[in-house]
Amino acid sequence: MDNEHIEFDLISSFICGSGVGLSKSDTINDFSGEKIVLREGDYIYLYMEVGVGESGAMEYVFAEGYILPHPNYDATTPCKWCCKYVGDVEYMEDYIKSFMM
Repeated sequence: MDNEHIEFDLISSFICGSGVGLSKSDTINDFSGEKIVLREGDYIYLYMEVGVGESGAMEYVFAEGYILPHPNYDATTPCKWCCKYVGDVEYMEDYIKSFMM
């Protein structure tokens, strides 16, 4: 998997342990619309729009982590795959700073 960002919804997504539910199927679309096959252990980057900031630009939060299968997956669970966060969910300005060290 290349490290394209995958959109997530922190508010309405199923919370899966210390992460978030990703998909009920084995694929998900990345930021550019490319289909990504979800595999256990792959490292992914997530983003979510949070609204328009004071500057008029769209603001985002970011998270990253490892793909894991839902521990109790069956036909009634809301997702088959989860992302276990590594670090915190961060606003864009804080997330960018972490790459500038």
